[in-house]
Amino acid sequence: MQKRPKLQPFLVRLHPDTRALLDRATEEQRRSRAAIIDEAIREMLEGQYKGIDERLNSFLGAKP
Repeated sequence: MQKRPKLQPFLVRLHPDTRALLDRATEEQRRSRAAIIDEAIREMLEGQYKGIDERLNSFLGAKP
């Protein structure tokens, strides 16, 4: 069984229309708000802020 990563609680303020989009996405994708927000942040920031070793490993197809 794979170990689950330890998650860090984080509060965020959203505009009402952003919250409505998030709520609609949770219903359609049958996923939690946290999962959708986590994935969106990773997709948006990971390429720019990931460390050089991690980027090289991803580029070369190395497994962590």
